[in-house]
Amino acid sequence: VSKKEVIKEKVLQVRQIGAIKSDIFKFIKQYKPEIQAEHICLYQNVIWHILRDTKPKIKEPNMQELKSIVAVLDEAKHCYYDTGHQNLIYYYPSSQEDKMLNYVAVDLNYELKKFKTSNFVVSVGKIPFVNFKTTLKKRDKKGEKIFLRVK
Repeated sequence: VSKKEVIKEKVLQVRQIGAIKSDIFKFIKQYKPEIQAEHICLYQNVIWHILRDTKPKIKEPNMQELKSIVAVLDEAKHCYYDTGHQNLIYYYPSSQEDKMLNYVAVDLNYELKKFKTSNFVVSVGKIPFVNFKTTLKKRDKKGEKIFLRVK
């Protein structure tokens, strides 16, 4: 595939960008013992949404952007396990808006043809910083906490 060609087939757009840290993986294993893969994958177009709020003119991420993603996940100040969706959610400050907090939701044990079983970035977004603590205090119908702090 040439660098200027747009990749149409989704499986070819997948990039492996890092791994879940060992202490986080051990924590998740308590609640989701069937988890197998430690690495994290995503579609290449998601990389830009994690690093910045605007879309770039180029179609393919460069090596610096790929390395930066690993740093974002490794250095995220807050990491929570969502017991309702069984996702891992990383929260980190927005580089462009002080009043917003970015998040990356990782679906655990996602099936991919390219890497077999993996952990896959399913959502990237922002929430107002003032809503962060309220979101984390949510409880299920049994009164149990939905978001468990991992880091």
